[in-house]
Amino acid sequence: MSLGKIRSYFKRRKRNQSGDTYGIILYVTNRCNMKCSHCFYSAELNQPTNEISLDEVRLLAQSFKGRCTAVALTGGEPTMRQELKEIIKILHEHGVEEFEINSNGAFQERLLDLIAFVKEDLKSQISVMISIDGFGKVHDTIRKIPRAYSRAIDTAKKIKARGDVPVYFNTTIMKENYKKLYNMARISEDLGINHNFEIIRSVAQSALPAAWMNGGFAPKEKDELLPKELFPVIREQLLKIYRMRAAKNSAQLLSLAASYTILDMKLETLELNKWVAPCIAGKKNHVIYPDGKVALCEFLKPSGNLRDSNFDFEKIKNNDISQKYQKFIPKCFCIHGCFIDYENAPDFPRRVAINSAKIYVKKKVQPFVSEPGEDGDLYKIERFTATTQ
Repeated sequence: MSLGKIRSYFKRRKRNQSGDTYGIILYVTNRCNMKCSHCFYSAELNQPTNEISLDEVRLLAQSFKGRCTAVALTGGEPTMRQELKEIIKILHEHGVEEFEINSNGAFQERLLDLIAFVKEDLKSQISVMISIDGFGKVHDTIRKIPRAYSRAIDTAKKIKARGDVPVYFNTTIMKENYKKLYNMARISEDLGINHNFEIIRSVAQSALPAAWMNGGFAPKEKDELLPKELFPVIREQLLKIYRMRAAKNSAQLLSLAASYTILDMKLETLELNKWVAPCIAGKKNHVIYPDGKVALCEFLKPSGNLRDSNFDFEKIKNNDISQKYQKFIPKCFCIHGCFIDYENAPDFPRRVAINSAKIYVKKKVQPFVSEPGEDGDLYKIERFTATTQ
C-alpha cells in the first residue's frame, strides 16, 4: 500500500473527528470489588466520597450545552453505582450519543440490564470494555478475587450474544502476562471478541512538573511497571498477534497496522522518554471524578470542583489553572491512550506504512501454543464452561 493512500486515509479520519464536541471520562464511583495490583486509581478506591447526586449530574449535563457527545463511564467498578441508569438517562437527554462502560464483568446481571436499558429504552449507543489480565488463576491473582476470570469471560460472551453491542477485552500489559499476550489474543479470536492491549502506566512516566502531578495515579505495587529489557519480548508478542489478525482479515491491514503502530509508539515513548505524538487533554477529552473534581487528564491535579462553580463545566474548563496546564500540554508526553493523539503524530503515516509491510505475511495463522497444566487446561475449561457463580 502506498504512503499516499495511507496519508489520505488518516486525513479522512481527521476530518470526521473535527468540530467543537468533546468526550468525558466520568468516574461515577470509586467503589470497587477488586484490588488489582496494577490499578493506577488504587489510592482512591473505596475511600469515603461524597458522590455527585442526580440533581448535580443534571446541572452538569445542562452545562455541556450539547457539546459533550461521548462519555466513558468508569471507576472503581461503574456498575457498583446504584443510580447508573439514571445518570446515563440524564446525560442522554442532554445530547450524549455514545456511552462506553469500563467494567471487570463481575456484576453480570447489572451490566446486562444496563445494556438493555440503553439499547432498548434510550435507543442509544453503548460499548463495553471487559478487563482480562491473564488466564484463569493469573487473572484472579492480579485482581485478588476468586473466579474473576470465569465471570468476566462469561459476561463478555453474553454481551456478544446480543449481537448489537460492541464488546472488547482490555488487557494491561505487565510483568505477570507479557509472555502470554499472543495466547490470550488467540482465545479472544476464537470467541469472536475484539481484544485491546494497553501498557501499564504511572504518572511518574509523564513529563509533567512534579508540582502538577496527581501523585496518587500510579500502581500501588510500584514494581509492576515494565522494565525496558522486556520490551523486545512484548514487541514480538504484539507482532505475532497482528500478523495473526492480518492473515485472517487482510482487508483490515491498514487499521491493524495503525493499532500496532500506536502500541509500538507507546513503548518508544517509555524507551526514549520523549514526545512522539500530540496530546488532546483539555481539548477533546476531560476527566470528572466522583466528588465533582475536574481535570484535564488523570495525571494532572484537578483544575477545580464543579460544586464550587454551580456545576458550570465550561467555567472550570477555561479557568486560570486549566489555561496554565493547557500551555504546557503541547510539551508533555505519556502513554495514556485516552489523551495521546497518535494518529496525528507527524510521522504516523510513515510508521503505518512500514508496519503494514511488517505484519502482512502470506502464511497460515500460527497455532495456539498451550502449556500442559497451565494455558492448555484453562483454554479447554474456561473457554467453554465458564461458571456464572
